[in-house]
Amino acid sequence: MTRPGPKGGGVAALAFGLCLLPSSSARAVEAEAVIGALQGAYAIYERYSDRGITLDEATDKMLAAIASAKTEILSRVEGLASSEATACAKSVIINFQNIQVIDPNVKQALAQESVRCLTYLDNLLQEVEGDAVVDKLGFALNALGPVALLAHEHAGLATPDELGDILLSGNTAVIQKLLPGCQIKTLTADAGPSRPAEKQVLCKAYNGDTGFQVSSTTDPNFERKRAEAEDRATRNTSRALAKAILPKLNAL
Repeated sequence: MTRPGPKGGGVAALAFGLCLLPSSSARAVEAEAVIGALQGAYAIYERYSDRGITLDEATDKMLAAIASAKTEILSRVEGLASSEATACAKSVIINFQNIQVIDPNVKQALAQESVRCLTYLDNLLQEVEGDAVVDKLGFALNALGPVALLAHEHAGLATPDELGDILLSGNTAVIQKLLPGCQIKTLTADAGPSRPAEKQVLCKAYNGDTGFQVSSTTDPNFERKRAEAEDRATRNTSRALAKAILPKLNAL
């Protein structure tokens, strides 16, 4: 199936010889911080679920991971698809900071609220189409994911199977909906009987970031290289985070 070309105008004017076009350095640094912090939070829960660390150790490490990019994480939660989504996501993330000292009943309420909020975010992800909105929802979903998992442990509640299903469903939607458009250019000028034509792939994400790969008309690894260009283009979006943690969610 042929995917659409890069979203947005002016793509035809881009030089295919460039590996990728520069993005805003500030945006890239912020995205890297958020992606790194939330990947770390999931990895901490994975270590705890494997009994590699205690609940208190996991909590300390997760709080530190979130704190390392707290401002950036909360900024990604602002302006979601609805004010209710923003409010519930911020509430869970902020209140989790006190998880070690709050009353057991409050812990249970926080765990239950985290599932309600995640369900709402997942429902929005299935419905909305705007790339910028999907991107924000993807970051919010995964800011809540590890928090919800650990909050259930603190509350003494069995983690419902639906929680894993929600995270899988939401992240799958993020990966699919933030798939960048790609333009493929076949260079036939230098091709010959023993020299296949070169194929160049330029992908462009909604935020303007690009990814580039070179293949050929006979390359059996063309689809893999195309996927690499897609991933490179979306490196500063929640799609990169979703792709990184989806295997962990399947394992959990």
